[in-house]
Amino acid sequence: MRASFRLHFVIWTALAALVLPFHAQSAPFAYIPNTYSNSISVIDTANNLVTATLFVGLGPSSVAVDPSGARVYVVEAHGVSIIDTATKSVAGFIPLEGGFLGGVAVNPEGTRLYVVDQNPGPGRVLVVDIATRSVIATVPVGRNPGHVAMSPVGARIYVTNIFSNNVSVIDTTTNSIEATITVGEEPVGVDVNRAGTRVYVANRNSSSVSVIDAATNTVIATTAVGSAPTGVAVDPVGPRVYVSNRDGGLPSTVSIIDTTTNVVSGTVKVGIAPLGVDVDQTGTRVYVANALSNSVSVIDTSANTVIATVAVGNLPTALGHFITPNTGGPTVVEYYHAGFDHYFITWMPGEIAKLDAGVEIRGWARTGYSFKTYTTAQVGTSPVCRYYIPPALGDSHFFGRGTAECNETGQKNPSFVLEDPSFMQMFLPVGGVCPAGMAQVYRVFSNRPDANHRYMTDRAVRDQMVVKGWLAEGDGPDLVVMCAPQ
Repeated sequence: MRASFRLHFVIWTALAALVLPFHAQSAPFAYIPNTYSNSISVIDTANNLVTATLFVGLGPSSVAVDPSGARVYVVEAHGVSIIDTATKSVAGFIPLEGGFLGGVAVNPEGTRLYVVDQNPGPGRVLVVDIATRSVIATVPVGRNPGHVAMSPVGARIYVTNIFSNNVSVIDTTTNSIEATITVGEEPVGVDVNRAGTRVYVANRNSSSVSVIDAATNTVIATTAVGSAPTGVAVDPVGPRVYVSNRDGGLPSTVSIIDTTTNVVSGTVKVGIAPLGVDVDQTGTRVYVANALSNSVSVIDTSANTVIATVAVGNLPTALGHFITPNTGGPTVVEYYHAGFDHYFITWMPGEIAKLDAGVEIRGWARTGYSFKTYTTAQVGTSPVCRYYIPPALGDSHFFGRGTAECNETGQKNPSFVLEDPSFMQMFLPVGGVCPAGMAQVYRVFSNRPDANHRYMTDRAVRDQMVVKGWLAEGDGPDLVVMCAPQ
């Protein structure tokens, strides 16, 4: 009996004996700048309670979360405060010179900040190297720039110019203006969808949202919303955009735009003068900073109702992305058997212990590569099944992403053994793009009679496998198969 078949036997026994799911994941936190209190309220989204209050410099307003969730960057009067999310403390400060600092965004790699300098005349964007905490470039934009959003794909940022009634598109590879797009009157908030194909701009003085086609840099729709819209946030999972309207009367509202039709599909009453709005990674909750209520409204997206109101500091603004990503559950560990040239992954503690011990199952060694996963369903995730491939076809394992692929695999390969229909829970990419703050997972196939697959988050490793003759599988131009929490 081959060692890999013995591995299958032990794993099948472990799965059958598993009674309780193993998971250890923490809920995200929302970081709310309170402009008049010179503080940051940290909200635990698991219970919607303020668990910490961090004091920073004068007038904190805009915020950006590092894609890894390790750092939060908050713009204040004279620079950017750096928040360490592990310790919930201020870990540093980047001093910046400017007329009045506004919006902020961080690139997907977590190496650059883009900070708006809201000069009364021609404004500019400061490009900050996070490692050296220094400005490495400045890009002139329009009059009184407001906020900035980073595309999850490509190398573009979008800057709203409030008094120019347009949006500057900046190529971050050259730090130069690629295009200038005319939108509505006094554009303020801006956000980009997960696929990087649409940009949504809240036009404060024309009570509308401009929808920009990122491929052509043209406005393809204008959607009427409430009065004086300021903040805008795209749902990373569903076809929705949330827009905060300051409105003339009380209470104020949040408009919900259906992105398939670009029509308002509903409104939710919140506090007074809502500004910042953000959606959590699973698309289940929306958090709205009510500037004149000194509170944050929590919206349940399934019912479009406010389920909690959290008291925070004085004049919460929170324009930008202020919710950290979910840290996920256990770690998926990769093993390699040199004799078979086979790879195997598992998150199960019992399996990991047996593989590491090398007594019951011999010949397997850790590669040093791993990634996080969910073991229970989250809103927007899909099950990842685990099949055992019998000896005649490979004596290996296959991890299928999503119900459709799992069902198709079983139908086409009736001799495969379905060990678990939901061994993991992962997000699937849209057009090959993962939600912000998540790691891209790649898959390669050995293309040999002894079928084997390998899964990794390092594209360089994927490319090395392709050079060896393995076939890359996945979606989009980058061939991404799944999205893992970080």
